[in-house]
Amino acid sequence: MATPLSQELALAAPRVSVVVPVYNKAAFVREAIESVLAQGCANVEILVRDDGSSDASCEAVQSCIDANPEAAIRFFRGENRGVSFGRNFLIERAASPILVLLDADDLMLPGFIDAALAVMRSTGARIVHSDVEVFGVQETLWKPPAFDPFAIRYGNCLASFSMLDRELWRAAGGFNEGLPFNEDWSFFMRASLESPLVHRLEKPFFRYRQTESGLYHTFIFGNWSHNLHLVMAANPDLYAVEEVLEAVRRLREMPAHWPAKFVALNERLPSNPIPYVVRAVGALRDGNVAAARQVLERSIQLCGKHEWLALCMLAEITESAEPQLALHLYHHARIRRPDLTRIVNSRIDHLLAHMRGGAAANKPM
Repeated sequence: MATPLSQELALAAPRVSVVVPVYNKAAFVREAIESVLAQGCANVEILVRDDGSSDASCEAVQSCIDANPEAAIRFFRGENRGVSFGRNFLIERAASPILVLLDADDLMLPGFIDAALAVMRSTGARIVHSDVEVFGVQETLWKPPAFDPFAIRYGNCLASFSMLDRELWRAAGGFNEGLPFNEDWSFFMRASLESPLVHRLEKPFFRYRQTESGLYHTFIFGNWSHNLHLVMAANPDLYAVEEVLEAVRRLREMPAHWPAKFVALNERLPSNPIPYVVRAVGALRDGNVAAARQVLERSIQLCGKHEWLALCMLAEITESAEPQLALHLYHHARIRRPDLTRIVNSRIDHLLAHMRGGAAANKPM
């Protein structure tokens, strides 16, 4: 059966849409766009969205457009909504089912688009990525490990810069806008549920820039286990409940500056559960149980079917002071996530025994 991807690949010059979200990358974004133009491919459009930059990013993009009037560059400006929103916004507007993801401070090396299209045509791959040159504060060559649709849940083996079938983006539900970082790992994890054929070009076709102020060094470098726990909490349906609950507990060890990154996301995305989880965990780590409870109650109210994790977290912190409420919360958590039954039953038995013991102790002689 013909798909939008196969129909596009059958054309002599398939359309390719390159999406470039930008936020405060005035020093780098023009070079990123020019690296796409240097591919020399016909039928390539470049979609750029500025995410409310406070520097001269917009001027840098416009200067590139002015210097290349023949190029198909579509430029959008908007308020600060995060990299995931930027990518989703641009992909929705892309003319082609063939996407290339590129960050505004990274570079595409010559030949990638032609090589990736050739692989898609010859192998049926729906994701094509490559080795990556890392430069800046660290210089190395990253050779991603072999793709495995299960192992990716425990370690990312795909970089955000890649060529992919837009239908995978739809199937994955887009990039999770509640994640200010690790959104690419979470995306590819969910896209992997479609069992796509993934091909790695064993040659560096991208240069990944690392800076001291970039997201990698600010939130990811040196925090590997915390990032894994965050991804698990953001995708609780892809893990055993024991793993998710343990990940949330261990998130209390996350860097102190992480929760603040989720506050604005929480206000903007009231039905996305992951900002609530991170904020509640941060409050518990700081000993502010009242604040954690308030955040979790709001999550339960607004996040619908995703609320089982918040129900468990709230039940755990109310066990001592309000055991009847904790019983109620645990009961509803196991309704929403049946594989919680063994864990929840154990907690319920413990609470009932404690309550019976308390009642016996209070019985008049």
